[in-house]
Amino acid sequence: MRTAALLPALVAALLFSAVAPVTAAPHGISRTYHDPAGKAATHTLLCPGREHAHSGGAQVHDPHNFVSTSQPTDDRRGWTITTEPIPGNNRARKVTLYVLCA
Repeated sequence: MRTAALLPALVAALLFSAVAPVTAAPHGISRTYHDPAGKAATHTLLCPGREHAHSGGAQVHDPHNFVSTSQPTDDRRGWTITTEPIPGNNRARKVTLYVLCA
């Protein structure tokens, strides 16, 4: 009887330790890209290891350009953005992509 009572407790302890890893403190990462003149560009920045993206965004450093999409990756492991020039703008642009990982 003792073994039968210990087995469910052991299984629960193993499952809990597998499902609840030590949590990492949230931290931000970023990368700057140089996008081509007159064309849309998409960039993805992934969180390290087994971390997931909790939020993200981008900053376009040059006028007359904009972020057309900003969203987590399908697996929530990173963040994806697309930048585009305003019609008529044929200048290259610099954009910084940010993601908050934990």
